[in-house]
Amino acid sequence: MTGSLGAALLLVALQTDSLPPRTEPSDSALVAAPGIHLRIQGTAPLLGAAAVLPAGAASDPAGGSGTAWVYGRLLEAELSRRLRFSAATVRVSVRRFETVVTLLSPPESAARDLRQVEEAVGQRRFDLEDFERVKADLARQLRFERGAPVFTFEEERSSLMYDRRWGGTLQGRLEEVEALEAATLERWIARLDRAQITFVAVTPPGLALPATDLAQGPVRSAPPSASAVRWAWDDARHERLERSITHAWVTVDAPVRADLDPTAVDLLVHHLEEILSPTPPDPGIYSADVEVLRTPEGPVLSVTAAVAPEAAERWAARLEDAVRLEDLEAWTDERQFSWLRRRFRNAWLTREASPERAAERIARDLAAGHAPRDPLAETAHLEAGSLRALRDAVGPARVLVYGPVLGQS
Repeated sequence: MTGSLGAALLLVALQTDSLPPRTEPSDSALVAAPGIHLRIQGTAPLLGAAAVLPAGAASDPAGGSGTAWVYGRLLEAELSRRLRFSAATVRVSVRRFETVVTLLSPPESAARDLRQVEEAVGQRRFDLEDFERVKADLARQLRFERGAPVFTFEEERSSLMYDRRWGGTLQGRLEEVEALEAATLERWIARLDRAQITFVAVTPPGLALPATDLAQGPVRSAPPSASAVRWAWDDARHERLERSITHAWVTVDAPVRADLDPTAVDLLVHHLEEILSPTPPDPGIYSADVEVLRTPEGPVLSVTAAVAPEAAERWAARLEDAVRLEDLEAWTDERQFSWLRRRFRNAWLTREASPERAAERIARDLAAGHAPRDPLAETAHLEAGSLRALRDAVGPARVLVYGPVLGQS
């Protein structure tokens, strides 16, 4: 990997066939810091890489919603051009607080593909024809989807749950996208701190990549500050918005402390995903998503479910109880916890069999100040008793039920 981001390169091997003893971090431990380059040896035959840029829709300038989205599409176009002769696949995802670039590449072109991704992520210029085309495409999409429930839901959720601190829809508002100027986007890109981009590559066994720019050396993480462990908010809310649509959305958002063990938080996310995918299936739920948002004011556990209107209140209560760990006693039963931990480990390993997914998770961990984690070692050392700390570490939930009001089932 070349050094346009000017970061360090650490060489770490993930051992997937052994369980090393868990040690507590010391002052000299090599742990993550923003802007770091990390290369990890994986077991898949392909290379996976991820770059996490610390800017998303929440970083849009005032009156310029959609700026981050347009940037993401321009970056995607640039990468498509650079990799047009490669068998690699690349994806750019603009989220609320970050933009994530993932790469999946065959070993024969891995070094070249990585270099192209790094250069594209690091550049500050863009093609004006691409800019006009991307802006026109987005405006056309927003015009077609104007008034669509999914977008009005996101706007009202942002207003009610987040007090509009972190933007509305990811794509922006039509009138602001149409008014977006190239100079505005240039200024937005110029403010991106390239030293804060986290770049991770998970390499196949035996692949030799050039290792350069080791001058900066290892970086030590600072202990969490008082501001790093606060909640994003301190008050609970329960809102019911009646809308004449064909289904309902239920959202449960709860702040969590930033100093929590990330593996314990991931276990809670997995537990919520299992609740949202019951066996046998619940006909009242259509789709669901659970994620941890890394907001400037602290992490937020966010659950969104599309449900049948008559099941909305039932699912809202069930999800709020689960986020508040009302079923924690069941977790402390050793047999029950062992079964849950085994399912969690298997789901983690299955998901990260795709190396670009492993790279993305590690990059997001590094950006949040956590050391790289080995799934087998981390899950082996999880204990049921230690999860009790989660109960006091999850803050007051904000619940939104959005849709028609019908008889509840």
